[in-house]
Amino acid sequence: MRETIYTIPVMDAFREDCECAFCQMRHFLEQHALDFILGPSASYMESDIREKTNATGFCRRHYSMLFAMPNRLGVALMAQTHLADVRKAVGQIVKNTSKAKPRKPLFGAGEASSTLSAYTDKLEKNCYVCDMMESTFAKYVDTFFMLWPKEEELRDLVKNGKGFCLPHFALAMDAAAGQLNGAQYESFVTLVTEVQMANLTRMQEDIDWFIQKFDYRFREEPWKNSKDAVRRLIQKLSAEVIDEEKSQS
Repeated sequence: MRETIYTIPVMDAFREDCECAFCQMRHFLEQHALDFILGPSASYMESDIREKTNATGFCRRHYSMLFAMPNRLGVALMAQTHLADVRKAVGQIVKNTSKAKPRKPLFGAGEASSTLSAYTDKLEKNCYVCDMMESTFAKYVDTFFMLWPKEEELRDLVKNGKGFCLPHFALAMDAAAGQLNGAQYESFVTLVTEVQMANLTRMQEDIDWFIQKFDYRFREEPWKNSKDAVRRLIQKLSAEVIDEEKSQS
């Protein structure tokens, strides 16, 4: 099949030697979103982008990642205008609840605190970077299942690959039920389950040997494939891609 702008990121991710191709896609999208906002294009200065970041803000993870980027002024400017929106919203909540007739809370949380909590919960769940990532990632998942019945190379890459992290394994199994027909779904589940279980066994062996290497009796034995087993296992269990260079610094 001739590759297109939609299929190239999916095929490239599965050609990578990695623990989960879906993690690779999300990691790429995350870095792209962060660079889009604070990188050379300085998209945070555009009025339509600032309007969106003012409304949603960022989750804890992406505030931290933005703060770690070189453009500290850009983070400050986005936080400044977002704060203006937050102050206005919080002020209105406080004003409205102060006018309400006081009532004794049934379980310790008054009307004012529950309204304010609902607002802060919403803020915490909203994130401009997450929104950018997830909308495109959903299209990548759809593309994967569009390619699955047609693209032999993709099926071979999955068959000979390292499986998925647990969250994306569950995602793939759930999505397959709605995107593949009966025969396609059955063959997909059979293949992917076999690959996944074999690679969980591989991970078990790697982490077992990593731990065993700390026993003085095995000090002179080779590390085999276990030197980075902890980092890879964290990804396998949680879908968190840990940058090897940053983790060593």
